[in-house]
Parts: sequence; structure tokens; C-alpha cells
Amino acid sequence: MDNLPQELINKIALQLERCPDQPQVPLLSQECTKDSKLPPYATLSRRWKDAVEFITFRSLQVRSDQLSDFRTHVTGNRRKYLTRLIYDIVLSEYPKEVYGHVETTQEQQANSEAFTRAISDLFSTLKCWEDEGLQSTLRLEFPYRGAYSQTDLRVEHMIDIRPRRGVDIFEKRFAHSFLEISDSVDFPSLSNVPWLVIRGNNPRKLSPSVGISLAAHLPNLKTISWHFGESDEKDKMVENRIKFAQALDQTQMSHCSAADLVFYQEVPSHHGKPGHARVTAGSPYDQLSSSLRLFSHNLTSLTLSGHFDSSLFWPSSDEASASPPKWPNLVQLKVKFNQVSPSGDWYFTGHQPDPDDVDDEYCQFREHGDEATLNPFLTAFSKAVQKMPVLEHFMLECELGDEAGFWEVAYYAPGQEAEWGDEGPEDQLVRRLYYTVGEVSKPNGVIADGLRSAGREKYGEQILERFLERRTWRY
Repeated sequence: MDNLPQELINKIALQLERCPDQPQVPLLSQECTKDSKLPPYATLSRRWKDAVEFITFRSLQVRSDQLSDFRTHVTGNRRKYLTRLIYDIVLSEYPKEVYGHVETTQEQQANSEAFTRAISDLFSTLKCWEDEGLQSTLRLEFPYRGAYSQTDLRVEHMIDIRPRRGVDIFEKRFAHSFLEISDSVDFPSLSNVPWLVIRGNNPRKLSPSVGISLAAHLPNLKTISWHFGESDEKDKMVENRIKFAQALDQTQMSHCSAADLVFYQEVPSHHGKPGHARVTAGSPYDQLSSSLRLFSHNLTSLTLSGHFDSSLFWPSSDEASASPPKWPNLVQLKVKFNQVSPSGDWYFTGHQPDPDDVDDEYCQFREHGDEATLNPFLTAFSKAVQKMPVLEHFMLECELGDEAGFWEVAYYAPGQEAEWGDEGPEDQLVRRLYYTVGEVSKPNGVIADGLRSAGREKYGEQILERFLERRTWRY
């Protein structure tokens, strides 16, 4: 067997059982919770050792306080085998005396500096590998709960975690703290990281600007998947959006072609209350939406979720020197927008029930578009669609609530299978435009004509339009 090519031995090893408790999971995706069956095969020969390491070192999860061991054990070919690295950042512990107090500004700054140093240490390690020519292209991930103090974990061991005033407020201690990249700590750029995944909507949240700060040190970044949380404090909420937008405007990501960006949003539970504004008072447009539009021009795939306004699709008349947008390479576009615009206006309306019949916490009645607010949003979108010559699929979606379900408009090019709406394989022979908007939300002529233009230049005039029943969580 020693005469067999290494690639063939690797393929043989891939047929072995690795984790007996995960028989249905592809071997390279398995994460063993019990002892792996692979290690004994590494003793057969040097080639079998390489085959086992090709599998076991392909994906690793490492804590920042384990980085020294990581450097020691991941050597030689193991570095080439590593294609996915999940990095958890451990922050300093804190004493019981502060359990009942929110973090001070000084504590927040200290945590951000520790967070940045941990990333700097990792980047410095990977830079050494890169300089030595011993690193493959790498998918770098900061997972959910990717940054935490060991002291935070006490919450997981408590039966009753209700805050106790003056004793322990648990996760409320850092509910409004956002970890950021500190300017006081520098780190090198890495050319071998084309994928960056950030799950920043954690108990300890990451500032959205973290994504841009890291991207600035990853010049060959091609795919990003970033999910960020939101503060309940309006000033912090607005600040985070503006900081992200400004950083995005100033950062070149010329090689990035696919982006999945989620800015945490909740379906409003009470439709009778005013919406919360996410822009400064008097702002004529949402800077985040505008910056995302400019960023998206060279993408091939874009998925977005959050609070957006029409400047996401078309420049506001108040934007200085804004040229007409175009998306020459965009193939896939999915936007899930909230019922509440960044300015705090509602995009949807409905018949408000009698106040005596309304619960203080739950009242959902907005189920069709408000022409005054939704039409400008849809008009901008329909204009943008006409500047996307190779678009094969778009989905514009808003979740209205448990009873009303989802408001959606979707387009599929010929050959694209619809997520829902197709009635037979013959539908896939033509362009399709599917509306799930309710009887009173049908788009006006200008908007409808713009939406019908999707794919027209590439595939011709024929298009199938269909109005569908609402999808809801209650079947």
C-alpha cells in the first residue's frame, strides 16, 4: 500500500468511520463528541499518518488561550491541510464584586484591547505560515459566543438567572457593550484568507465595524458572512450603523464577490406603537443603506437582512455626487427588510383593532403595504432591477407577524427552480415573477413594469406572473 499515491490513500481514509455518533454527517464535517476511530490508522505508515492528518486537521476550533499549543502542534503539512479555522476569543475574568454592575467605559475598552490582541496574535501566527509557504487558503470563522470571559459562563450553570439587583445582573452586565477593534493594537495583513465568517450577535456583541476592520487586513477576501446584533440604546444603535457605513465607504474590498450581511432585526410585536428611528434626527436618508448600495456594485451575490430605506437601491436626491448605480455582475439578490424603516416609519398598514381589545405587549395588524412609505422603496428597487443585466434570482421579503406571515416579491430566471410558486417543471422554461403580497398590496404600473424588466434583455419578453397565498408560521 505504501506504493499507492497519497491522494488515493486519502480517499480510502475518507471512507472510514470517524465519529460513530454522527453517521449521517459527511466525514469532513463531523465534529466528534466521542473518541474518533481514525487515530489508530495513523500508526500503520507515514502515508496513513498523512491521510489521517489530512482529515483531522482540515477543520479546527481554537481558543485564544490555546494559541501557543496551536502553534506547537500544527506544523509542516498540517498547516496545508487546515482549510477552516474557528477562533474563540477568551477575555479576562472579573470579580464577584462587579457581578451586579454594568461594565464601565474603562472595562469595555480593556475588553476591546484584549479582543484585538487575540486577533493580532492569530494573524501574526498565520502570517508566519504564509511567509513560509506552508498555508492553504483558509476559511476564518468567529462563531456564536466567539468572544467571552470564563466568568460569563456562570449563567449557563444557574437554574434561576433572573437578575438580582446589587448581587448579579448576569448578561445585563454587558448587554450594551460592543467589542471593537482597538486602534492601539496593530496586526499584519493575510493574503490567504478568502472567506471570513463573523457571528457577532452574541451575548457579548461585536460592533459591526469589526467586520470592516478585519476585511481591511484581508486583501484577497472573496466571500463574507457577517451577522451583527443591535443595541436597545438608541444612541448606540445609531452610532454602530454610522460607524459601519463610514468604515465600509473607506475600505476597498475589490475581490469580494459574495456577501451575506445580517443586521439583527426583530418582527415588531406591537404594531400600534411608534417605530424606533435608527438614524439621527433630520437625516434625509439612511447612511447604512446608501453605503451598502455602493459596496454592492461589483458583487455577484448579495443577501441582506435589517432595517433599510430606498437608498439601498437608488441614490437619494440628498446624496452628494451620487451617480446612477449599476450592478453588472449581480446574479443573486435577497433582501429581508423590516416593517419599520430606518427613520422609524412603518412600511405597512392595516385596520387597527379597538384599543380595549389590544394587549399591551402584542398587537399585530399591519398586513399590507402603505403606499406613502412602501411605494418609494419599491420604486427604487424596480429601478435598480433594470440595472442588473445578468440577474437570475431576486427575493424581496418582509415578515409581518405570526398571523399575516410574509410579504414577498420574487423573480426567477429560466432554469432556476423556485423556492415556492412553481406548479410544474414547465414553469422553469420562462422568466417568473411571483407576488405574495395580499389583495390590497399589488404593485402599481410603474413598479410592476420595472420588476418585469428583470432578465428581459437576456431571456426575452415572455414572463409568467403569479399571485400566491401568504406563507405564515401557522399552517
